[in-house]
Amino acid sequence: MVRLTVIAGGEPGRAWQVESGGVRYIGSAGASDVVLVGDGDVAAVHAGLYWVGAECRLRDMGTGERSG
Repeated sequence: MVRLTVIAGGEPGRAWQVESGGVRYIGSAGASDVVLVGDGDVAAVHAGLYWVGAECRLRDMGTGERSG
C-alpha cells in the first residue's frame, strides 16, 4: 500500500491510500482510481501506478502532460 498526497494544484493536502497490486490510474476522469480535480494540467488518464515486487512505480501515460 502507498499513500499519495497532493502537494500542489487544485487540492493540496488531499490524500489517498492505494492498495498494491495491478495498475492504478491517476487522472481527472471519474473512472480513474485516484481522481484529481481543479487542476487543468491533469489529463483524463495522466499516470499509472504499478508494482514490481514490493516496489511501487509511477508511469506517465504519455498524454503530453508532465507527471512530476
